[in-house]
Amino acid sequence: MTKQSEPETFLGLTERKVLILILIIAVILRVIGANSELWFDEIATIVNFVRLPLGTLVHTYASANNHVLNSVLSHVSVEIFRSEQPWVVRLPAIVFGIAGVWAFHLVAPALEEPSRPDRYLQVCRVLP
Repeated sequence: MTKQSEPETFLGLTERKVLILILIIAVILRVIGANSELWFDEIATIVNFVRLPLGTLVHTYASANNHVLNSVLSHVSVEIFRSEQPWVVRLPAIVFGIAGVWAFHLVAPALEEPSRPDRYLQVCRVLP
């Protein structure tokens, strides 16, 4: 019994290998500056939301800067690592940014239509 090999897609690599390569690049690009100085909006999020108790945090809409899910996940990250280091605060965004690349890989084939080659660009518009 022989194992069927995946067809070659890009530079002689299989689809799975290309996906892994893209995910590695996504990780590298997100991790490079993860511990750089915080930006003003990140500082405001930490001071105004992340430091709040979790129950208060999910009910506080004092600013358009409170992205509730990100604030909750940053709060959890800060509690787990007991630190407000920039990489700790950015960890949820890093994880979801990488997961977004993988999710795009899953969704893209469903959007493929020969008559609509612009579908990929439409999806890219809504990705961060």
